Amino acid sequence: MPTPVDLAVIRKALVRELETINHYQELHDLASEPGVRALMLHLMDEEKEHVAELTAMLRAHDPVQDRTFREEHSAAIAEGNLAALAHKPGTAAAATPAHAPTWTGGLTVGSLMGQPI
Repeated sequence: MPTPVDLAVIRKALVRELETINHYQELHDLASEPGVRALMLHLMDEEKEHVAELTAMLRAHDPVQDRTFREEHSAAIAEGNLAALAHKPGTAAAATPAHAPTWTGGLTVGSLMGQPI
């Protein structure tokens, strides 16, 4: 069973993979040659595979994290329903700042912030 340090390592690796996906997307958008653009997309897809692997490992070894992924409101949020956050049983709704980014779905670095290590 992974220790809290192991879980922190998994989360840090997950954050890095997500940052790398964004980096390859930026490079893809900068490139003009179709072969270079295609390579950046390929590399980005490989990083997405790593995100899936790390997420699976995190879920397998952190029951709270796994439960969070399985809860009904997580599916609603993935579909763009941010109101589902305010209706989580046992949790007071947090005010959403006017400058808050629009949810586009999927796992992000921001969605991992504040997770226990």
